[in-house]
Amino acid sequence: MARILKCDMKNDCLVVQIFGDFILNEACSNFLEMLKVIEAYKANKVVVDCLQVMGAPSTIERFSYAESGADELMRLLCAKKIGEVKFAYVGIEPPFDKDHFGQIVANNRGANIKTFNNVEDAFSWLGKDPATK
Repeated sequence: MARILKCDMKNDCLVVQIFGDFILNEACSNFLEMLKVIEAYKANKVVVDCLQVMGAPSTIERFSYAESGADELMRLLCAKKIGEVKFAYVGIEPPFDKDHFGQIVANNRGANIKTFNNVEDAFSWLGKDPATK
């Protein structure tokens, strides 16, 4: 089962590390927990490190995760509980998809998400230097 290992602020970014096997309902629960941390820290840039996540989600699981996450994110934005948030997801195939299907689904629903295969590129996209504390 996938779990959040830790959440830390680094260089004005919330860094969330996730590990374990991808299971859809747990991934969705993890995203809701991550949103609570984003709200508490008032974070607007998030690196989600999934390099320790295993498994090969099906297309419908990718769709469901992206759709439910984006919908919940938009609900919090509309309620003004959080501000605009940029998510940089970091992972490799599998569980990540070379065609970025989940990213496309989430972006089509208003989320600002991009996927990467290394942390350095994720921080760079967020306009941050990963070496800075």
